[in-house]
Formats: sequence, C-alpha cells, structure tokens
Amino acid sequence: MPTRCDNWPLKLDLFIEEKRRQPFNWRTNNCAFFAADWLAIMLGVDLAARFRERVTSPRSALAAIDSHGEVDAIAAQELEHVGATEVALALARRGDIVTTDTRHGPAMGVWLGHCAAFAGPEGVEFIRADQIRRAWRVA
Repeated sequence: MPTRCDNWPLKLDLFIEEKRRQPFNWRTNNCAFFAADWLAIMLGVDLAARFRERVTSPRSALAAIDSHGEVDAIAAQELEHVGATEVALALARRGDIVTTDTRHGPAMGVWLGHCAAFAGPEGVEFIRADQIRRAWRVA
C-alpha cells in the first residue's frame, strides 16, 4: 500500500489553492480527476489514468460511470488499488477521499477535516460534512 508523501499537509493546501479558480472541465478537472490529481500528489499513483483518455465530455463521463454502476462504485473500486478502506466520516482524516451529491450530480472530492473540496463550475466548491455520503481512508 502506498504511503502519504512527506509534507502532504502543505501539498494539500497548495493543491486546493491551485484548483481554487480552475473551473470544472470534463477533460482535465472533473470530480474524479480532481480527487485522482490529489492522490497522485499524495501517493504518487494516478488512479484515473485509464479514464483520462476516455472521459472528454458529459456523454463519455456518463458512459464510464454507467459501466461501473455509479460514482461511489468507481471510487470504491479504484481506491481499493491503493488499499484505501471505507470509514465513517467521523474517522476520515484530512486528505481522504469522499463522495457526495452536488447540485450538479454525484461527485468525488477531498476531505479537509471540517468540509470537503470538489471541482465546481467556477473552481473549488466546499461542501459541509453533513452532505458527505461516504469516505475512504487513504494511506
């Protein structure tokens, strides 16, 4: 199982700041790629690699989701590759992966300890803890 990189808390802050004004984009900054980009920084593993060429539009994203059942199923399946385990949100740590239903649909994001960050239309959207559906402890 991969371990968290050195200085990951600072890297998480820098990641969120970098993404803060980066708008949602099906090719580069959708919810799954947002979470995967963080994991690539923290763990050095790109869990979205096999999806990056395939997901380029809402239609192709829906096809990828439909082939796996739902966003939560994709998260669970891909996170299993790095030994992540599902935990109650109360046990989630900063930097773990979470899912929720946003006003734009189901999404994967990053737990920040008091809320979660997700790729949104204008940049990072912050979602309250009571709106988080599931959480996975990563490393």
